[in-house]
Amino acid sequence: MNKNNAFDLLRVILALSVLFSHAYLIGGYGQEPFVNLVKNQTYIAEFGVMGFFSLSGYLIAGSYERSESVYIFLWHRIVRIFPGFWFCLLVTSFVIAPVIYYSDHHTISNFPFTGENSSFSFLYRNFLLEVNQWSIGDILKNSAYKLSLNGSLWSLRPEFYCYIFIMLIGLGGIFNDNKLPFLIITTLVYLFYGLKFLFNISYGPTFLILSNALKLYTCFVLGALFYMYREKLQFNNKGLIIITAITILLLKFGGYNIAAPILISILCISLFSKFKVKFKYDISYGLYIYAFPIEQMVYKLWGAYLNVWAFLIITLLITAVVSFLSFILIEKPFLRLKNILNF
Repeated sequence: MNKNNAFDLLRVILALSVLFSHAYLIGGYGQEPFVNLVKNQTYIAEFGVMGFFSLSGYLIAGSYERSESVYIFLWHRIVRIFPGFWFCLLVTSFVIAPVIYYSDHHTISNFPFTGENSSFSFLYRNFLLEVNQWSIGDILKNSAYKLSLNGSLWSLRPEFYCYIFIMLIGLGGIFNDNKLPFLIITTLVYLFYGLKFLFNISYGPTFLILSNALKLYTCFVLGALFYMYREKLQFNNKGLIIITAITILLLKFGGYNIAAPILISILCISLFSKFKVKFKYDISYGLYIYAFPIEQMVYKLWGAYLNVWAFLIITLLITAVVSFLSFILIEKPFLRLKNILNF
């Protein structure tokens, strides 16, 4: 079975988990019930993003190993992440943001299409994945969540850094028969994560220790490690049941976060690899990057009249349609260019 196909279901579930969690935040419905159940240790969106990074580590390591050259590998990563991201910026800047503005002012005559903190500046200031502008004008002044028009985009830059990391260790020969150096690297990253989490210790590489993405980087390298040792790190059904039980107990009684990267990596990679599901249209990326601004829009248009479940259903339907169009019109055509460097 093609593992990439097996993980189609997982990607969609992870994207939906982020959408679900953000609905409580953006819709102004208070704290999601899951947080209370797990003693404020985590929330569903964090589980989703960590799962994405674990799965990405597994798949990207495999992509590098199969690539004929480092240039081909990097090109494949660029055409996968950037076109959809740029289209999302366009839709957010020139469709969603004006709709939100219109809901307050009943006109778009004074909407900031150009100038400081405008639609155009939102586009070019965030163009290279680093989010330098979080909103447009004052369109969120009456929103339940005012800090960001699309808060999900912040994780794309750390994701791309992980691609560069795989490329560099690949050039260093770590994908050869001797995988011990990568095991050491993974151990060190996990050590930094553990020290930071338990004792707030900041010794180590500044870019790693001070990053708010340290937990995500840890998941990514663990996912890559699972790929490298995929023949040895096999979990049968009994083992997965035990891991699931341990995860539930830690969530219930405490201690989950210190083990979270390992637990999530095992559950996401080993458990979901057993599913035989393939989606014709891969809308998972679109679900992830469009859900946040669409939730902002739905709140401004109908939030006052909706309970959380109606809010979720409407958001999901709109996001699914936009994600489908993004995949068909933008992502899929660019993905056809992946082999342009295969000469």
